Amino acid sequence: MNKRTVILLIVAGALLTVSYVLFYSDSSDAKNIQVFLTHRQTSAKGPRQIIFTLDKTYKVDSIRFCRAAEWQTNKFAHGL
Repeated sequence: MNKRTVILLIVAGALLTVSYVLFYSDSSDAKNIQVFLTHRQTSAKGPRQIIFTLDKTYKVDSIRFCRAAEWQTNKFAHGL
């Protein structure tokens, strides 16, 4: 192989690497999910409903609830 072929292969490899990182990595797109809380009273003596809604449609695998004070001091807080 001559110098021109080697340089073309290096440039093509660098372009493929950069395009892969830009198109297939999630590091540039921070995902912020907005959660809304609503309290509803079903009847005068009945239990209160707590409803959580999200700003968009997401595929959710699991949800874990923990106390806010515990989450602020311990990022690996146990769920309720």
